[in-house]
Amino acid sequence: MQSTAVESPAPEEEESDQETSETPEAQPSPTEVAGVFMDGEKNYETTGTIRSVEAEDGTYLRFEEFETTNGPDLFVYLTKPGQETTEGVSLGALKGNIGNQNYLVPEDVNLEEYNTVVIWCRAFSATFGTGELTGSSE
Repeated sequence: MQSTAVESPAPEEEESDQETSETPEAQPSPTEVAGVFMDGEKNYETTGTIRSVEAEDGTYLRFEEFETTNGPDLFVYLTKPGQETTEGVSLGALKGNIGNQNYLVPEDVNLEEYNTVVIWCRAFSATFGTGELTGSSE
């Protein structure tokens, strides 16, 4: 009996690695939304900008030059005007209280409708920061 080994060509693998490394540099979405973070309640301070970006796997909200007061159990929510934070859409746990970060927006969420980003502390039931998104159709 004779066995035959099948090898994958290395150059194709290298090309796919290059494509993957380019993915994080997403392009602005056709209808980009953007905003600026503001401080939350009490002494919770939050600064930075928010913008939407399109990637192959969906729309992301990108926090840039982001910084918020450190706290336990911090989460990112999207809410409609007048909606309670916990009734909004959770984008997951805050990835860090300092630095640029990305959050995938669920496909069924319209950022013109859910236009407020909230940094919410579940432990204290407190808003650490908010950012209102506005659209530009350029």
